[in-house]
Amino acid sequence: MPRREQWARSAALLLDAVEHAVIVTDLDGLIIHWSAYAERLYGWTAAEVLNRPITEVTVSSATALEAQEIMKALARGERWRGEFEVRRRDGTTFIAAVVNGPLMADGELVGIVGVSSDVSAAVAARAAARRRERWMRDLFDAMDEGFCLCEMVVDDDGNPVDYRFLEINALFEEMTGLRSPVGRTALDLVPDLEKVWIDTYARVGLGRQTLRFEQESAAMGRWFEVFATPMEPYGHFSIVFKDQTARHLAQESLRESEQRFRDMTDHLPLLVWQHDVHGALTWVNTTYCEFFGVTRESMRDDRWQLLPHPDDTRYTEGFLTAVAERRPFHGEVRVRGADGRWRWLESWSQPRYGSDGTFLGHLGTSADVTARKEADLALRASAAADAYRALLSDTLRSLADPVQVQVESARILGEHLSATRVHYAEVDDDGACVTVLADYHPRVPSVRGRHRLDDHGVTVMDDFRAGRPVVVDDVSRDSRLSPAHRTATSALGVGAYVLLPLMRDGRPVAALAVHDAGPRRWTPEELTIIADTAERTWTAVARARAEEKVRVQRQRAQLTADLLSALERETTTAAQAQRLTDSLVPGIADYATLEAPYAEAHLLALTHHDGEKAEVLRRLRRHHRLGPDERYSLHRSATGGVELISQVTPELRTGLPRDEEAAGLLEKLGTRSHLAVPLALGDQRGVLMLGITEPDRPLFGDDDAAFVTDLGARVALVLASTRAREQQHHIAARLQRALLPDRLVSHPRLAIAARYRAGSALLDVGGDWYDTYTWPDGRIGVIVGDVAGHTMDSAAAMGRLRAATAALVAYTPASPGAVLDALSSCARGPNGTELVTAACIVIDPGTDTLTYATAGHPPPLVLAPGRPPRRLDDAAAPAICVHHPQPRALRPVGRSALAPGSLIVLYSDGIVERRGDTLENGIERLARAATPFAGCPISDIAEQILAAMNDDDSTEDDTVIVCVRMEE
Repeated sequence: MPRREQWARSAALLLDAVEHAVIVTDLDGLIIHWSAYAERLYGWTAAEVLNRPITEVTVSSATALEAQEIMKALARGERWRGEFEVRRRDGTTFIAAVVNGPLMADGELVGIVGVSSDVSAAVAARAAARRRERWMRDLFDAMDEGFCLCEMVVDDDGNPVDYRFLEINALFEEMTGLRSPVGRTALDLVPDLEKVWIDTYARVGLGRQTLRFEQESAAMGRWFEVFATPMEPYGHFSIVFKDQTARHLAQESLRESEQRFRDMTDHLPLLVWQHDVHGALTWVNTTYCEFFGVTRESMRDDRWQLLPHPDDTRYTEGFLTAVAERRPFHGEVRVRGADGRWRWLESWSQPRYGSDGTFLGHLGTSADVTARKEADLALRASAAADAYRALLSDTLRSLADPVQVQVESARILGEHLSATRVHYAEVDDDGACVTVLADYHPRVPSVRGRHRLDDHGVTVMDDFRAGRPVVVDDVSRDSRLSPAHRTATSALGVGAYVLLPLMRDGRPVAALAVHDAGPRRWTPEELTIIADTAERTWTAVARARAEEKVRVQRQRAQLTADLLSALERETTTAAQAQRLTDSLVPGIADYATLEAPYAEAHLLALTHHDGEKAEVLRRLRRHHRLGPDERYSLHRSATGGVELISQVTPELRTGLPRDEEAAGLLEKLGTRSHLAVPLALGDQRGVLMLGITEPDRPLFGDDDAAFVTDLGARVALVLASTRAREQQHHIAARLQRALLPDRLVSHPRLAIAARYRAGSALLDVGGDWYDTYTWPDGRIGVIVGDVAGHTMDSAAAMGRLRAATAALVAYTPASPGAVLDALSSCARGPNGTELVTAACIVIDPGTDTLTYATAGHPPPLVLAPGRPPRRLDDAAAPAICVHHPQPRALRPVGRSALAPGSLIVLYSDGIVERRGDTLENGIERLARAATPFAGCPISDIAEQILAAMNDDDSTEDDTVIVCVRMEE
């Protein structure tokens, strides 16, 4: 290989090893060498850039013009060195340090060599440093403090003798009074400067300590607050300082002023005190010390906070808040004086400020206002008592419920006294037990129920029965209570209580009790309020009960009238039985049953206001009845005895014979009071049983038993009358069915079914009827009619008309008009009727045709497959009436083709007539009801239609429906 080529390759390898981008171009700027590092730096491979202009590959748009000028200079053989923005292959740019020089061969300029490296980070760092320098300079100039950079001056032995100012900020000269200090020493500027300044700064510059101090310079006539810190190089330090001369002068003046103030206020009759900026006590006058029996030294700092009453922490908190917020303070507080008595102080304080506006703390005074405060408290207590009595009177006056009177009275007293619990109780005749119907207990369990007095102390309860109030300040310490009595009372959450008896005829009839959870000293004022409340509550309860008795009598009279009226509207004894129990719940009781204890189906009606408990009661009465000879069984009440258990106790329930399931059911039912009275049920002995389960409802008493017994006797008369009508109605319905045909005509192509349903009204028998006919030519006739009236005469007339018409049809043409004319002749005959309506159809199975006619009767319906229901109402004539002359014109007759599968429905008006609705709507409803069943078996269609039409509203009228279907 020629030496020149070897040298070229060696040179290329050498250039690739350099950690700089080496790029060689010819004089036209075309790249002829691209080193390996250039590939990494610029992102282009050598193959991609060789023979391309250098300006296309590396020059950014921002430096394109400058690059052209540089290339021109390089082409002239000049050199260029500098920092230049260049571009990478991916379009990003960076700052490169570039050195360009000529490439000479045999003394001839043959190209240009460039060496470049990425100096972006260094450029950015230099820019950041310049910005920091400008920022620091701006910061120092903007500071409201003086600043200077200094160096220590030492002698030949290295001892500090002076310090020199190297840099200062704008405020330096203003705060020191020194002019043009830069480059000069401190002693040069202030020859008499105290040596302490040089020694102190030597600790910073030479000792490398950071110091913060305040120092006076008498030579400069100023006070300075200084922060000094060591700097590099060694011996240098910086100072940040403030001129505090004005503040020191002001403080000195303030100290002199405060001393004069303290001398002046030391013996004022007011308590005078000073607090610092944190609320700590710094000084009090002699009056303050004498009032509390303390010394100034003992009250320093926060020890003043021990003086206020423990319940008056808001005073302390309020004062400290005022100090923190630098605002005036006013407050009242209870404190213990030197004599040990709690006294009231009223305090005022104002924030103090120095002449320079510096906050110095609070200066305040306090005055003894105990006499005024006690007078105000007495006045407010009297006003509060008057307001309480007015509120109690106004509230109780508006209440009509005795229990609600007790509820509100207990609540108002409890809130007024901040008591744990208050309740009004009624005392048994023998004075052994009390019953609490309502209590005020915002934070503790209720004590409603029955309580034995002696369980809580025999001695105190003897006092109670004698008419003396029982006042217990501390249950745990009262000597009148035994340990067992204390335990029983504490278990109710009672730590102190008052039990005040209400005496009538020498015995307690009621009591008002006030409880507190912990020990409490009951004041005479509180006992007066309790006694006054007890009397007012008694009076209000008595008034409410008297008014309630009158109101109950009126309500029961109205309930009796409403109940009897409601029973009269019911048409069956079963409906009346259910109406009876429904009407008594919840007005009279929480549940009620009507039973016939000796009958197999003994449970006639049952109502409970709670649906879940109704099922509990139903299971008890069906499966767990007491036997005829067992006590409290309904069999005994059925024989004429009233059973009243005013209060069903747990002991009574436990004594009943029962199995495990019955015990659970009785517990769930939770009967509190029971009443059973006899109620005659015709030939059966019945019992009306009532029960109370809810805790707020009054228990049954003798008045309730008397009322329910009388009510039962009245109800028994209504039930007996209804039972008689039911029996007669049953006989009449059987008669009417006997008058209807027992079979219908049959034909291979016709399916016919008919149904008759008696009305719900007792004793009402109707004139609805139907019949079918056949003629020798194979035609089939169907008729539905209705004789006016709902009496036995109507039923008899219907039977005669049906039989007579059937007899005449054999001699009548096969036409619906002729059949209705025959019916009209019979109706106008000697055994006819005043008014009758009818609809008649005649079907010819051989030709699939239908003829029809009506006389004052709802039109038949035709339901053809795939078509909407159609009324046959175009052959209508008036009803047949004996008071109208026989029509001379031919009766209109309609004709229609019948498609196979068509259903014809004939019906009486009882199906479509409803109270409050139109006949038109009824017929539409019938059409909708019949449509879904048109394809059912013919024997089911009539029943399905009747069921659908009777779903929404039953009818008192009897009904007839005949369904005819043309089969395939």
